[in-house]
Amino acid sequence: MAAGKKKKGKGKRKGKGKGVSKEEIFSLVTRLFGMYTISCRNDNSMMGKEVKAMIRQCIEEEKLCVKLILQPLPVIPPAKTTPVAVATSADPPVPRVIRLDPLISAIRAAYYKHIKDLHVWDIPIDLPTAANLGLFLERGVYPLRCLELSDCDLSKTSLERIGKAAGSRLATLTHLTLDYNDLDYDGCLALCQSLIGNTNISYLSLCYCNIPGSAGTILAKLISSTALSGLYLNGNSLEVDGLTDILVPLVVQAQVDSIKRREKAEAVRREADSATDIGDTTDGDLGGNPEKVVKKKVKKKKKGKKKKKSKKPPPQVGPWLETLHVADNGIDDYSPTTSLSQPSLSLCKQLRSFLENSDVIREIDIDDNNLGNLSCSEILAGLSKRKEEKLPAVKLSVTHRIQNEIFVNIRKLATGARRKKGRKGKKRKTKRK
Repeated sequence: MAAGKKKKGKGKRKGKGKGVSKEEIFSLVTRLFGMYTISCRNDNSMMGKEVKAMIRQCIEEEKLCVKLILQPLPVIPPAKTTPVAVATSADPPVPRVIRLDPLISAIRAAYYKHIKDLHVWDIPIDLPTAANLGLFLERGVYPLRCLELSDCDLSKTSLERIGKAAGSRLATLTHLTLDYNDLDYDGCLALCQSLIGNTNISYLSLCYCNIPGSAGTILAKLISSTALSGLYLNGNSLEVDGLTDILVPLVVQAQVDSIKRREKAEAVRREADSATDIGDTTDGDLGGNPEKVVKKKVKKKKKGKKKKKSKKPPPQVGPWLETLHVADNGIDDYSPTTSLSQPSLSLCKQLRSFLENSDVIREIDIDDNNLGNLSCSEILAGLSKRKEEKLPAVKLSVTHRIQNEIFVNIRKLATGARRKKGRKGKKRKTKRK
């Protein structure tokens, strides 16, 4: 083999870690497991069953551990027939509590920089733990991408601390899930104020958090001043007023974008017309033989290299949502806080305008809300106009408690982007002997 040339090696398998050998992976993950054991012993708490199983599986498979799930132990009722064991003074009590602090301490002590997803379910998080988690996020050393704190009994002050940490300059968090925490108005206000101006988080989930309709203006301000592209608010009490406030900046921005698209299309059409006129005069100068000009253009196109697939750009700061889920929010015509005779109809007119003009939205879930036939007809009209304007397909879910014809037509127009099916390979014919 000629000197200076190197053999092309095969690419590394996914999940093994770029530039990390098997020995280093084994050492890193084993050290994390050992530090977690020591931290739990010092904190007098139990190790998470799922965390222990995930780390052990990664050690066996010789791959980096990038995802951890922490949840409490299942409650096992004592059997009636067996007597209850009484702990003596010589035997120390066995801890039955699982906490988040030992896990954070273990990641820091092991200097383990490969955790990307952290899910915490049904474990109470007080203010000291929230402060510890906030410091962990603010360092920027640990590239945490997804954080889920579901049913963790977060207080207003804890929400402020976590929101401030998620919006710090060095934070890498993009997905934040705080489902099943009783935020109410004060908690939602504290969280939104701490997240305003955030350019990192693109997906925020606040499902079943007891958010009232009065928090709609706060959420609208959050959408307008951050880079959010997905907002999940299922199971709250937004009602008509709350969702109307959320849609206001989205509808205004969609209308502005629609006007800009039309102006741009008109400018392109004028340029094409002027180019056609210039081409006609050039053909006349060449004696009515435009083949030479056409051949030159074709050659230039053939010489051009194939364009590489461009990466998806990061979400922009402003009211551009790709996903909006507001299912089961008490949206109907019986809201006691509104003065309109048919509040759901006015809401769906606003939603119709949004569907007709927005080229960003890809998914809307407004299911389990009693909208009625007339309101759903407005949604259907918006979807039909969207198809005429050749805007991207959108997936939309509504309640089935409407006329069958309206429901079927909405399902036809709002199925979302269809995946391209790959061509089936032809079967080779085997010759018979």
